[in-house]
Amino acid sequence: MEIIVTLLSGILGVSSSIVYEVISAILKRKNINKEDDITSRIKDVSTVLENSVQELGELQTELEERVKMVEKLKEEAEQAETIISLTEEQVKAVRTTLNNELQKEGRKSFWQGVIVNFVFFVLGAIISCIVSKYLV
Repeated sequence: MEIIVTLLSGILGVSSSIVYEVISAILKRKNINKEDDITSRIKDVSTVLENSVQELGELQTELEERVKMVEKLKEEAEQAETIISLTEEQVKAVRTTLNNELQKEGRKSFWQGVIVNFVFFVLGAIISCIVSKYLV
């Protein structure tokens, strides 16, 4: 019997302390919630403002890039209009000049290629002679 009384008194003691803790936690939450509510709202607003500033910066960068692209497109359009407005004689003159330049560059690159190929041919011949002398 004493054991049952001891167990019941222990259970009552534990349960009363649990009830006390629960009630005190609820009361603290109510008080803290009032303070936390304002604090959390301030933090939320602050976070939203920080995100807005970041988004605005990204938007500004994107708009600046688009403005640059529009300016570049305007320049290209002006060049296209200039080219379109050329007379037939001017077009022939430009075509002749470009063809002459391309022919000059073609001849120049041909001779450069010949020289480079000749240098590698001579180097290959020299290396072949050296290899055949010392390795055979």
